[in-house]
Amino acid sequence: MKAQPAPPPGNLVKGSTSFQRQAGPATYLNQRGWHQIGSYKYEQRYPLIDIQEYSAAAITKVFREHPKEIFPFPVEGCATFTEGATCRLKSAHPVILFGDRDGTVRVNLKSETNVTFTVVSNDYFDAPGSTISFDIVQRGDVPVLTQTADAHGTNPIISLGINTTGQQWIPWFTQAAYLTSAVKKYGEK
Repeated sequence: MKAQPAPPPGNLVKGSTSFQRQAGPATYLNQRGWHQIGSYKYEQRYPLIDIQEYSAAAITKVFREHPKEIFPFPVEGCATFTEGATCRLKSAHPVILFGDRDGTVRVNLKSETNVTFTVVSNDYFDAPGSTISFDIVQRGDVPVLTQTADAHGTNPIISLGINTTGQQWIPWFTQAAYLTSAVKKYGEK
């Protein structure tokens, strides 16, 4: 597992998170088990100040072509993110009870500046159908990495941490730092 970097000098990332708590549907209790009844939604934004000379499309190209350098946890089974690819994500959470850890996701590219994961395996800490999207959008002159999650049938330890403390900011803040480094290394202006 990669060590989490200290933020580089300058205004690399400033995050904001909004939470909308939602109870998981009762149907997931029967499909997933008593320990998989949580849910969460969030959106986080990280302005990528240090790479503002790159377009959103150029940044997304690096994101899609170098996932192993950008994600703060192992991504297996896909060297790049292409439409319909399946990847195995290793959990970023250090302690997860009840064995829900790693899982398989399908990659969807919904636009030129988007990568969306949809959970397709039942062994992940989020249920099949849960999604997380990574979008690069321009806000004025600054590209912004936006991470939007919508998960259900979730391990309650995970949903409790996200809904109460916002624990997801740690890996996604780290991802923004790794993305900045990768764009400086591989990006085309």
